Amino acid sequence: MWQEDPLLVVNPKVQCPVCKGTQKQADGQPCPYCVGTGLARAHMQGFWSPSPGFLVCGGPSLNSLPLDRLKDRGVVSLGVNNVAGHAHVKAFVFGDGQYKFHHGLFFDPGLWCFVPLGKLKRGVRAKLPDGSWRGTTRRVRECPGVFGFSHSGRLDPPNFFGTHYSQWGYSGGDKCPNAPFRRLMTMLHGLRLMHWLGCPRVYLLGVDFDRDSKDPGKAYAFNEHGSGGMKAYLKQETILESLVPTFAAAKFECFNCNPASKCVAFPHVPFADALADCKGAVPEEPFDLAQWYSHGVKNEWDAKKLPALTVEELTAIQQKSWRPPDEWLQPGTGQFSKWDVAPPRGTPCPVGTSSGTTTVTRESA
Repeated sequence: MWQEDPLLVVNPKVQCPVCKGTQKQADGQPCPYCVGTGLARAHMQGFWSPSPGFLVCGGPSLNSLPLDRLKDRGVVSLGVNNVAGHAHVKAFVFGDGQYKFHHGLFFDPGLWCFVPLGKLKRGVRAKLPDGSWRGTTRRVRECPGVFGFSHSGRLDPPNFFGTHYSQWGYSGGDKCPNAPFRRLMTMLHGLRLMHWLGCPRVYLLGVDFDRDSKDPGKAYAFNEHGSGGMKAYLKQETILESLVPTFAAAKFECFNCNPASKCVAFPHVPFADALADCKGAVPEEPFDLAQWYSHGVKNEWDAKKLPALTVEELTAIQQKSWRPPDEWLQPGTGQFSKWDVAPPRGTPCPVGTSSGTTTVTRESA
């Protein structure tokens, strides 16, 4: 069951219905409804509940996965930074300056863009086909599918889900004087937003804490130079480990789909199992659309008075007949490719559900 999350997320195209966009109450104090933003809250809390989803980060291990499966019906996903332009995700979030992120992400009406409040008024930068750069007259808040959210560099692990702002690490300095070190990580925004959107389980893709190269192709899944290094990833691992008790208390489960990742805060789950869990009761395409409009079939079904299936029962029935696409198998072996370390077909495979763990069997081809 989804739990209330106080994160402030606003619609930049609609003014606050309480303060009428003035940002203040009659006594001059900040409007408590919009927290002084002057913008209407985006009432999207729990929109993805009770479905689990993927949080897609930019590590090079991402390219070992069949990323086209993120387009599947039933799969929700949120990308961190420019990886949203590399993998087909449903939403994306960033924390740094908006000029770092591809203009195609901002201009796509089919992609939800979660933007720090301070970046909403800034302009979008474009990269032209010849590789040159130009500014545009469009501001981030004017783009389709954009939502603003409050964020802060004051990490308080026990209260990670309890603030109206998203905590993305330790900023250091006067804003965070007791920080054990300085480290910000946009991935934390992604985790908080997926909780706010209602995902009870999150599967991490492209979380590679074993990379120390800054060369294009080795630092990210796409053609970009890296920064940081192993020391930065050790700090990130420390932050994630500090959040584990908070996640457990909130019944917010997190799993890592990269078996080679040095991110060990969360247990590993193979990508195929994560995909099956995310799709749930949504079958593989093409859907069988025959006879849905038939009154005769409907009357015959009514007469049988069969007991209703739970969603978990329907999911298990569909997964028993699931067969992996040929491209998922190593040529000539019938075995799963290297990115999927799930058991061979025909063996029990645990898949998490909202009511516990269901054991399904992959049928032989």
